[in-house]
Amino acid sequence: VKNGKKALEPADFVIEGIKAEDRKVGSFKVVLTGNEEKGYYGKRTVTVKITGIPLRNKKIKATSGLKYPYSGEEITIPVETSLLSYNGAILTEGQDYEITGYAKNIDAGTATVTVEGIHNYTGTKKINFTIMPNATADIRDIEVDWPVLYTKGGSKPKVTVEGLTEGKDYTVKYFNNTKANAWGYAEITFKGNYKDSPSVDWPICVMPKPLSKVNITAKDVIYTTKAGKYKSTPVLIDTNGKKLTAGTDYTIIGYTTEGGGELPSIVPANTVIKITLAGKNNYTGDTSVTYRVINTGKDISKMAFKVSNKEYTGSPVTIEEVDITSIKLGKKVQDLKLGEHYVITGYTNNVKKGTATVTFQGIGYYGGTKTVKFKIGQISISDYWNGVKSFFTGLIGG
Repeated sequence: VKNGKKALEPADFVIEGIKAEDRKVGSFKVVLTGNEEKGYYGKRTVTVKITGIPLRNKKIKATSGLKYPYSGEEITIPVETSLLSYNGAILTEGQDYEITGYAKNIDAGTATVTVEGIHNYTGTKKINFTIMPNATADIRDIEVDWPVLYTKGGSKPKVTVEGLTEGKDYTVKYFNNTKANAWGYAEITFKGNYKDSPSVDWPICVMPKPLSKVNITAKDVIYTTKAGKYKSTPVLIDTNGKKLTAGTDYTIIGYTTEGGGELPSIVPANTVIKITLAGKNNYTGDTSVTYRVINTGKDISKMAFKVSNKEYTGSPVTIEEVDITSIKLGKKVQDLKLGEHYVITGYTNNVKKGTATVTFQGIGYYGGTKTVKFKIGQISISDYWNGVKSFFTGLIGG
């Protein structure tokens, strides 16, 4: 307070109207009353502004080294933990600052808490803290699919860790898993939110696989008058898609009629032939597969199927007879009926937009298999009716 250029002494006036809440950050009004004994008279109202200490002030330090264990839920700072200090003095949540938000505070790694100054402090400040990976995942229940049957190239049974997801929370590697009747192990290594947990070696005993559990096919053969020309070579595919090797994984015991009888040197058309096979080394037991002898012109694998494009639905797309617009052997149109002369045995990639396949198999007097591509996408009404028209044109032309 000045009188002209002269600064008044505290005894020259009296301050009135100060309340307890006026000592906080903000503006308030006070009344100055002159001290008549000092020669000053009258009153004057003045506005007083108190500015807070900004949290960016260099004297305000963030608490460092805060660490909390991963829990799978949001990590929040306990009220009793102070996040800031000013000139060495601890600041208190709710009195000096408030927590206004968190970022990345679930997964292991660096998380952030944002605080805002209140009362005598202003502004905001971000403070990092650490979420530590779980270190006890190794004591969770572990299950391994059993029995562990041999698989071509190495058995890899499914390993499940209670509450965790393979690929995200742990990985599995297999050792000594390429021979039947031998012990190996699965090494479980934890990662991500569980990477501080020690790895686990889980023993597995690989057992021989029954040959009946692999996929066996044999192509139909065309009838011929040449003696002994009726044999089809079987193809054996294990559950992981790998092909078995004749002589190493299995042997062919023999070819017979479907009922087990002896075959003539020239096998008549429409005969069903059975191949009996025996497992070897890592495979065990006997099994069989059948195929047929069919007449020339009855092998659908030699035919050209034309399938119209299908509309994407989000669900598996299937083929109806109306979708098969033509079937030709060479240039000749074939009058074949779905369900009477051939059937559909499977599809691939028939859900998403793009290229799908459908596999047909001959029945009755027809044999062989044929896999045909078709497109899944958006089709117009005109495209649909053009497909219908093509179908019936093909029948008339045949």
